[in-house]
Amino acid sequence: MPVMRKLLIVLIVALTSAGCGGNSSTSSDKPGTGLVRVTEANAGQSVKLDAGDTLEVTLTSNVTTGYHWEVIAVASGILQQAGPPVYVSDPNPEQRMGSGGKTTFDFKALTPGEADLKLNYMSPANEQSETAYSITVKVGQ
Repeated sequence: MPVMRKLLIVLIVALTSAGCGGNSSTSSDKPGTGLVRVTEANAGQSVKLDAGDTLEVTLTSNVTTGYHWEVIAVASGILQQAGPPVYVSDPNPEQRMGSGGKTTFDFKALTPGEADLKLNYMSPANEQSETAYSITVKVGQ
């Protein structure tokens, strides 16, 4: 296993163990205008949304290694990706090479139903790695 992959796995486990991130939800009085945020800490869990809500998935990544997160499976009639993923570098005041960051994906809940959302941390050769993320999304009225 390459050193960078081991470091990434250790980082993900550390963040998950520390409880960083977590499922936070904000919403308004109008159904379908809420925002639900999830991270690595929510992997394997179920998330409830209303039709029209936005699901924000933020995952630890390091594009300087050539690896990147990619959506592998999403039920297009229930959930739709809203724009391209956005990568933001972690603060790096020493400007060290190889500093990591986070990639955020936004999805819009379209219609009621249940869907599995799966992402994989793709290698520079666009091959699936051992690092994956999945959640079950349940969209209500």
